[in-house]
Amino acid sequence: MLRVIIEVEHKSKMVDVLLDLGFEDFYSYGLQQYLSKELLQNEKEKVDGYRECVCFMLPLEKGKKKIKKTLREKFITVKFIEE
Repeated sequence: MLRVIIEVEHKSKMVDVLLDLGFEDFYSYGLQQYLSKELLQNEKEKVDGYRECVCFMLPLEKGKKKIKKTLREKFITVKFIEE
């Protein structure tokens, strides 16, 4: 399983990229990234104290390195959690 975390505004683009990469079965859920006020970007984030993100769960065992490389090229702030 590979979990991929991106900012919520890139959710639709991520879905398109994953479908283009041949993923036919994956999940996503919303989450919040809590940061210091200096690292938050806009006023809403600074008031709330967090940034809205989306985590995609990709059920794969092989090819993680290739997928991670491709997603890093498409998304600047992408984060990965391997299980």
